[in-house]
Amino acid sequence: NKDNAAIETRMGDAYEKQGNQSAAIAYYRRASQHNPGFMPAYVGLSNIWDSRGDGELAMAELKSALNINPQYAPARNQLGRLALMVDKPDQAVNY
Repeated sequence: NKDNAAIETRMGDAYEKQGNQSAAIAYYRRASQHNPGFMPAYVGLSNIWDSRGDGELAMAELKSALNINPQYAPARNQLGRLALMVDKPDQAVNY
């Protein structure tokens, strides 16, 4: 099933482990488009942006996930950690 968000996210994970971030990003984006409620795709994108040193973009991906599912704890926890890294302690406390 080429439109399965779980499989697309796993493909993204595999490409990320191989160091092919462009392909990983493409698969994570496809996963979130096919199933916006599939949270691991947003976390995968956030991890890539974080590894590139772009904390703001990483936070934006996680905020997108929380707009869909405000109770998704892994995104909230990671968002709090990232907020501290980009010197936003007020937001870190909220998450």
